[in-house]
Amino acid sequence: MNMRNILENIYWLAAKYTAALVMFGLSAIYAQGVFISEYSEGSSNNKYVEIYNGTDQNIDLSEYAIWKIANGGDWAEGSGSSAELSGSLAPGDVFVLCNSSSDDAILSEADMTGTNATTFNGDDAVGLAHNGVIIDAVGSEGADPGNGWDVAGFSNATANNTLVRKASVTNGNTNWATSAGVDEESSEWIVLGQDIWTNLGSHTMNPPHPLTGTWKLAPVPGAMKVGVQGPNSGQNWWRSDEGHITGSRACQFDDEFVFNADG
Repeated sequence: MNMRNILENIYWLAAKYTAALVMFGLSAIYAQGVFISEYSEGSSNNKYVEIYNGTDQNIDLSEYAIWKIANGGDWAEGSGSSAELSGSLAPGDVFVLCNSSSDDAILSEADMTGTNATTFNGDDAVGLAHNGVIIDAVGSEGADPGNGWDVAGFSNATANNTLVRKASVTNGNTNWATSAGVDEESSEWIVLGQDIWTNLGSHTMNPPHPLTGTWKLAPVPGAMKVGVQGPNSGQNWWRSDEGHITGSRACQFDDEFVFNADG
């Protein structure tokens, strides 16, 4: 099997995945690319949340809100302590929500100030909701964590620190354990320290190529095909069948094909 056939199968699967996404509606698709790009719980009232639009469309911010859970609880409680957003956010742009008593450097980048949702401390979970559903969060619902949550291997990192989302992140993550990670490599966040706001007001997203990763042939008839004119042409066309999956060509379905980010 040549590389052209491998890529043909991969792109076919990608096309099916894309088609399935369209069925859920444009609003749901766009929400997938909107997430918290920066969070700061600094000294005094220097607190803010930055939201990034990683889609290719303007988004209606009236569909979004910031929720806060104070000292433990669930997101139902958090929805009652929220900041409802408004306006429109262009592709690649950010929206900053901050405490009204923040430092002037923060206020100069702010799009919205002075809401109950911006009075959080390190042990208060902060979430981004879309049409009443949490799509991203810093911290998690449940018991009060104490002083804060660990992030990237740093203890209580949600307190007295600024967290910046890595450029490789393209979507929100409601699984805080995987978002926070256990070390700097596994975390979605970069921990900068207290009162470091040099990234505020913009965000960079460099997603990996969609083919990056490890691939295997799907164990279905026709996963491996060789030919030039197509299955109905009768000219030089061969495809794997059910017997090949567990029989004479079973080893090929165990092979792994690795596509690195650098090609």
